[in-house]
Amino acid sequence: MKIYNYIMVLFMGAVLFMSCDDNPEFGLDQSVPGINFRVVPDAASFNLLADDPMITFTTYTESGNIANVNMLVEYLPVGGTLTDRVTFTTLQGSGLTNDGTVQVTARLFDLADLFGVDTDDLAGGDLFTFYNIVTTTEGLVFPDTVKLDGQPFVNIENALITATATTSFTSNISFPISCPSELDGVVVNYEVLEAVDDGGASLGPSTGTLTWMVGSAPFNYTWDTFTFGVYQSAFNCCEQVRGGTALEVSEICGILSISPTDGFGCTWFLEIESLSGSEMTIELTGGPEGCFGNIRIKMTRTDGEPWPDLVS
Repeated sequence: MKIYNYIMVLFMGAVLFMSCDDNPEFGLDQSVPGINFRVVPDAASFNLLADDPMITFTTYTESGNIANVNMLVEYLPVGGTLTDRVTFTTLQGSGLTNDGTVQVTARLFDLADLFGVDTDDLAGGDLFTFYNIVTTTEGLVFPDTVKLDGQPFVNIENALITATATTSFTSNISFPISCPSELDGVVVNYEVLEAVDDGGASLGPSTGTLTWMVGSAPFNYTWDTFTFGVYQSAFNCCEQVRGGTALEVSEICGILSISPTDGFGCTWFLEIESLSGSEMTIELTGGPEGCFGNIRIKMTRTDGEPWPDLVS
């Protein structure tokens, strides 16, 4: 019996070995070829003050199975309606490389023509959003939509990135129209002319110095303080300082505004009351109840330079 069992073990081992040898390598022979395609822009926005505003995309790929890349764009004017996506350009896969020599340039005025927009109607804050769709020689399309448990999910294999060194992909990337701002690094002496809390009570005067510094985008700024030393008690918490608040002041092509909500859930509004030379007086108001009423601040540039032509 022991001899019989031994012979059976040898026989089954041989069968298993031959069966494994006959099967292809699962996960390789049955795998679907993927793709690698990257697009890196050279700017974060269209400079409306340039003679020929443009953004250049540099493309990279390590894949040899790309048939073509269809680059799409959509347009959202400030206060307007989002357009449908249209084809901006199509790249043939046979010409794509991984050395950064294949570039595509998006000219702002050409995009305006593409959407039937008069160039005089382009404004700061208008937004162009780009997408790409990659088709492989096997007929696969990325990104595609797959269903898991009946729910659709976008399967992103390609997209745009903002730097050659990153592997973080996004399904799209947006470029606003903007103008170079002159406010980065501007230091001002501020004087609180009036401050009223949400109950109508006047708060004490305050003076100090703050610096305009670039925030989350080239045209967004943070200040050293947004409460100017008078609203700690009104907030019943703490001073709103740079890095500790969601607030940012935006200057887009001469239009000054403030991001709507701070870290306490208070909504802010900004209005320029007066502008003359190096002096600017603004009024900030906030709500809802429990935030603050209004504050008027005069800002005087320490460099003596005049403020640019700003409106709110």
